[in-house]
Amino acid sequence: MKITKRQLRRIIREERARLAEQADPHAMGLAAARAEARARKPRGFHGGDFGIHDVDYLFNFLSDEVENYLAAAQEPGLSAEDLRHMRSAMMAAADRIETEFGVEA
Repeated sequence: MKITKRQLRRIIREERARLAEQADPHAMGLAAARAEARARKPRGFHGGDFGIHDVDYLFNFLSDEVENYLAAAQEPGLSAEDLRHMRSAMMAAADRIETEFGVEA
């Protein structure tokens, strides 16, 4: 069975969170808490919600990329400018999806 890089990263984060919680439940960080919440939440078709319509699913999908961005930028969080750019890119992506996959009138 092959796993993707994204799946491997998620597995590693979940294992780190589990180990951190065993060592000291009060020391679990924000990223570990998110990973634990993602692990408990059914995703996509399997949980009954259709992934692209589910806020939690989309949050989990995007939060992985935000965490990667913050790690690469060595920043503790997103700036207001980062958020503006992200929203703009997300809206442009939604417009592109509408063009590619939308129903023609």
